[in-house]
Amino acid sequence: MNKMKEITNKPELRFPEFKEDWEYKKVSTLLERIVNPVNVIKEELYQQIGIRSHGKGLFYKEFVTGQELGNKRVFWVKEDVFIVNIVFAWEQAVAITKKNEIGNDSLT
Repeated sequence: MNKMKEITNKPELRFPEFKEDWEYKKVSTLLERIVNPVNVIKEELYQQIGIRSHGKGLFYKEFVTGQELGNKRVFWVKEDVFIVNIVFAWEQAVAITKKNEIGNDSLT
């Protein structure tokens, strides 16, 4: 008797509505990457946001000047965008932006 478990593309536990096999896809086929860098002006004020771990959303940091940002790469935020903190993605530091996180660039 072969004790090896047959490997399938169907989970053992699933909702009855789902009958098809799993389908593997690259994230790039499901999402569009948006990169909209800020042209930082040293005298301007900027409010940064951070992403909480474990899918707990965003938090706001204090306003800082462009000078204080230094070499940081910062980006304008758009509404209803899935964002990932690449440093803490391993602990689900992800969020979806809302209208109040939008910057004032020309693309929003």
